[in-house]
Amino acid sequence: MSKKQIIRDYFQAWLKPNIEVIKSIFDKNATYSECYGPIYRNKKEIISWFEKWNKQGKVIAWPIEKILINENTCIVEWHFKCNYQKKLVNLTAYQL
Repeated sequence: MSKKQIIRDYFQAWLKPNIEVIKSIFDKNATYSECYGPIYRNKKEIISWFEKWNKQGKVIAWPIEKILINENTCIVEWHFKCNYQKKLVNLTAYQL
């Protein structure tokens, strides 16, 4: 599977939400760093975070504007809208 497709699948997994996609994407030793600071240091932590987040929130929209890939570096420009803990959140960001 291409890196672009993995990125697209990841974003879609949050929209559905679909834990099976998350489980299939990440290796047991993966590290995931959020754009606002938190770091999840293995697959178990990533899955736990996904499950807990989706109990408290819902991703409403997460369109990808641009994906740039150079070897093992991926940059994604996106817009994010969610309802988390009964608060509407809108973000625009670049994620590495």
